[in-house]
Amino acid sequence: FFDGVSFRKGDILIKGDRIIRIGNFSSSLASEVISGLGKLTLPGLIDINPDIDKRLSLFSYQAQWELLEKGITTIICGTKGVSMAPLSPHFLKFISNNVLNLTGVNFNWQTFDEFLRVLKKSNFLINVGSLIGYSNLNNFLPKIDHLTIRDFFWEQEKGAFGISSRVDKYYFEKFNKFFLTDKSGRKKFKKIISLYFPSANLLQSSLKKMEEKISDYRIEINDFPFTIKSNKLISFFKKYSSYDFHFDAGPTNSTEELLNLLPFLNLENLILSPRIGIFKLEKFLPLERIIYKMTELPAKKYSLKERGVIKEGNYADLAIFSEGKISETIVNGKLVIKEGKYQLQKKAGKVLEYEES
Repeated sequence: FFDGVSFRKGDILIKGDRIIRIGNFSSSLASEVISGLGKLTLPGLIDINPDIDKRLSLFSYQAQWELLEKGITTIICGTKGVSMAPLSPHFLKFISNNVLNLTGVNFNWQTFDEFLRVLKKSNFLINVGSLIGYSNLNNFLPKIDHLTIRDFFWEQEKGAFGISSRVDKYYFEKFNKFFLTDKSGRKKFKKIISLYFPSANLLQSSLKKMEEKISDYRIEINDFPFTIKSNKLISFFKKYSSYDFHFDAGPTNSTEELLNLLPFLNLENLILSPRIGIFKLEKFLPLERIIYKMTELPAKKYSLKERGVIKEGNYADLAIFSEGKISETIVNGKLVIKEGKYQLQKKAGKVLEYEES
């Protein structure tokens, strides 16, 4: 198994939702034994840009199993400026007209806190946390000014991991008026600010404008445009080394495209999407680096305490691979995939809320 530094042989003993011992001990200590011979055991993978909420399939077992069979045990929803809360009739009409067909869909929450309560009553197979989308706030009411949005956000943000926004050319006129400080001007925003840029040119020009305003904030550039020429922009990205970047090119990228992106893939602060595939990237990066960028790094950046590393006392989120495919997936100590087959485990996943590190 991978312990966060290197690969080692040993036994992992789980009790309840935690890893309680790592070492070599008799199988008689356990009520169930999973053989690790010929397998690779990793921390559960973390996806910080899933589309499961955008497809309104967050509550679907099938959609969750599709993630689990990739070894993904934790997701952070609400990226690219749209989240499942807060909601209002006006915003539902907005996304129904512009994004999704919501006919027949029942939303029994409005505030973010109500959304978390609904999640906690549901039977999740994976761990779920969320950002708050700027579009949800901006379109919550038919007419709403920036100061009202700011105050509304500070009322809503408890439990959220931060805020996300799609960046357009008008974005920076309102940026500083919004979520950097509260109404008093004294409370500084400490959570993730996840920004999505639809084009490389906008990304490059925008970061220059933002530099002085947000240099002290926790900025994440989510799903940056991967078609850009890496040899022209790698020095630009290195300049903004205090920001986090997320690469989510998808499973269809060719070897040639990934090779062109190799300088980006090596960036210390680049989080990799586990949906790309761990073993697909192995020819470009050491396996240890790939695992780190899909587990421990996003756990650190999102303050997911006691996750992302196989360690005594940590939550037992494990992805066990055999010949490059998932054999077993364990979420909080519960076996949800066994020998490649789904196991329906009620409340295996937990609803995650932001905790200051």
